[in-house]
Amino acid sequence: MINKNASADSKKGSFISYFRRKQIIEVAAQTIAEQGFNSTSLEDIAANAGISKGVISYHFNNKYNLIKDMTSSLLQQMNQFIKQQVDQGETALEKLHNYINASIEFFCVKRDHFLVIMDVGINNNAREESNPFSPFSYRICRSQIEDIILSGQKSNEFNQLPVKPMAANIQATIDGLGIQYIFTDDKALLLECKKELLKMIETYLCKR
Repeated sequence: MINKNASADSKKGSFISYFRRKQIIEVAAQTIAEQGFNSTSLEDIAANAGISKGVISYHFNNKYNLIKDMTSSLLQQMNQFIKQQVDQGETALEKLHNYINASIEFFCVKRDHFLVIMDVGINNNAREESNPFSPFSYRICRSQIEDIILSGQKSNEFNQLPVKPMAANIQATIDGLGIQYIFTDDKALLLECKKELLKMIETYLCKR
C-alpha cells in the first residue's frame, strides 16, 4: 500500500529544496555582483541569505558546485530572454536583428547578471562546465546565430559566407559591447554602437 502522507511529505520536501536552492543561487549572484567573485565566500552568501553555511553545504557540495548551477541559471535566463524575441521575427534578418537587440537589452535590464557572468568567466578556474567562457557554455549562444545565418542562406536572404566565423564575430562584438557597457555605464553609447553593428551586418550579410 502506498503511504499517501509519505508521498505528500516527499513532494513538499522537494518543493522546499527547489526554492531553497533557487534562493541561494539568486543571493550568490547578488553577492558576487556587489563584492566580486574572488572576494565572495560561502560565508558571505550565507550571511546575505540569512542562513547558515551548513544549509548551503547541504544543497551544494562546494563553492564551485554552487557557481556551476548559478552560471547555468544566469546563462539560461539570458538565452531564454533572447530566444523569446528571436522567435518573434519572421525573416532571417528580423531574427538576427532581434537577437542583437535582445542581447543589448539584456545588458541594460540585467546589467548585474552580465557582470556576474563576466566576472566568473574571467576569474573562475574550475571545470569548463562552470565557466561561461568555455566552449561547452559558449556554443549555446553562438549556435543560435549560426542557425539564423543558415536559415537566411537557405531562403536566399543572406550571402553564402562562412557561417561559423560570421557567428563567432557577431557574438564576440556583442560581448565586447557588453564589456564596454560594464566599464563605462554609458547606455547612449551602447545603443549607438548597436545601431552601427546592425548596419554593418546588414550591409555585409544581406544580398543586394
